[in-house]
Amino acid sequence: MFSLVDQSSFTALDDLIQQIYKCKGDRTPKDTIPIVLVGNKHDLLAIHKPRVSNGEILEFMNKYNLEYYFEASAKKSYNINEVFQCVSELVVDHSALRFKDQITKLQQGPPKEKKCTVM
Repeated sequence: MFSLVDQSSFTALDDLIQQIYKCKGDRTPKDTIPIVLVGNKHDLLAIHKPRVSNGEILEFMNKYNLEYYFEASAKKSYNINEVFQCVSELVVDHSALRFKDQITKLQQGPPKEKKCTVM
């Protein structure tokens, strides 16, 4: 989440995303982590000029292969339910995929023992 009226909060997202991938063990962005980008303080756009352009947001989303973006206002409850709905669905979908992968691994059985070949 970043503030639509604070460029520094948007700039800090790069480090945050890198930390997420580092904690997960990936060195580069992949499709394995569902991320929802939220531009907050939408209510302030009526009185403040946006500090983050739509072009910057699209470039960031392309850089990290992000599919979901919402502009929201916690103060006015604008798009808050939609953000939580999206996150909830992604968590359920991602958990189902991980569970399916675990079942597949169990069905395959333990890894086959490799035998040495002397030449």
